[in-house]
Amino acid sequence: MGFCHNCNKEVSSKFCPNCGGVISNDDASKSESSTLINQLYTLRAGLSRIYNENDKVICAENDLAEKERYNDDTTFKYKRESLDQHYESILNSKINYLSRDFKRQNDENLVEKKKLENAFNSSKKDFNKILALLITFISLFLLFGGLFTLAAVYSSELGGFAYLGLLIFLIVSIVYIVKLVKEKKYLNRAEANLNSFLRSTHVVSEENMEKLFRASDEYKNLVDEYESKRTAYLEAKNFDYSQLVNNIVIAKNSCAMLYKKLYPSFISKFESTLNSADWSNIDLILFNLETGRANTLKEALLQIDQSKGSSGRGVNFENATKMVCKSIESSHTKMRQMISSCVASMGAPDVEVEELHQALISASEVKSYDLNKILKNVADYQIEEVKSNNQKKILGTK
Repeated sequence: MGFCHNCNKEVSSKFCPNCGGVISNDDASKSESSTLINQLYTLRAGLSRIYNENDKVICAENDLAEKERYNDDTTFKYKRESLDQHYESILNSKINYLSRDFKRQNDENLVEKKKLENAFNSSKKDFNKILALLITFISLFLLFGGLFTLAAVYSSELGGFAYLGLLIFLIVSIVYIVKLVKEKKYLNRAEANLNSFLRSTHVVSEENMEKLFRASDEYKNLVDEYESKRTAYLEAKNFDYSQLVNNIVIAKNSCAMLYKKLYPSFISKFESTLNSADWSNIDLILFNLETGRANTLKEALLQIDQSKGSSGRGVNFENATKMVCKSIESSHTKMRQMISSCVASMGAPDVEVEELHQALISASEVKSYDLNKILKNVADYQIEEVKSNNQKKILGTK
């Protein structure tokens, strides 16, 4: 196998059948290496296509698992509501207790208010009584004081009695004035006590109402939260998993059909070039060929065997995959042409070149080891019927 630079095509003889050009040994060697690289990238594209399709299966399974975790968590929280219901009962009892306590305080306040009002009214009554007596005495003093004065002026015999009477009136008036002052103090004190009590009961009443409203709001919020959890629980309990299960079945069916379409064609085309047991080493082979560490597939495989014994496969894969990724990213058009050429030589018209090209790009950072590893899982996929009801357990999903 050689390569004609004039026609930019692979040829199988020493002379190009199109232009008659001679194919040199170096050209033939380079052509073989180039052809091998083209085939390896195409093979990688095929593995990437299957890998991406299987990724849809994984996403569908993750969606189902996530929904199950959510529903299980919702159910657990709801079953734990017995504790929340206990708190709800305590809170309800607290509201009832507050109501009863506020009523008791109100009753006690009414009794105390009645006592203070009675004390105030009594002091006011005594004050008014003394004031009335004082006014009476003063009136009598003014009325009879003038008569006694006239009597004392015109009659010496009556003068002594007149002065004595005036003195008695004066003393009695002074006594009642003193009592009036004391009663006024008692009245002011009773009034102050009553007003202070009324103010304090008003403040306490407002505080109690605020407590009651706060407890009522807290109770309402707890009930609303409980109802929300109950609604979520019922939704989780009655959730139909069939659509999520069907998504998995559809994804697996699609992946299985793609595998059956691509894998035989790729085995037929590339098994003779590279044994399928070495497909996981595609990145390492490309790395050795493209960096000049090897000129043939045999040399590249030998280099891989040697590196496994010295530096370890993990580090080599990391470097190789990075290089392959850069090559793919920098040569989109070239990669598509390589894939198109290889697919044409495969004689598989149902294999989509553009799908392989896009898969090669999207999975460029995935190691060929991982690309090849999922083939065993995909090979086990069987075409299943899409169910119309909840068949979670029948299909064997968790």
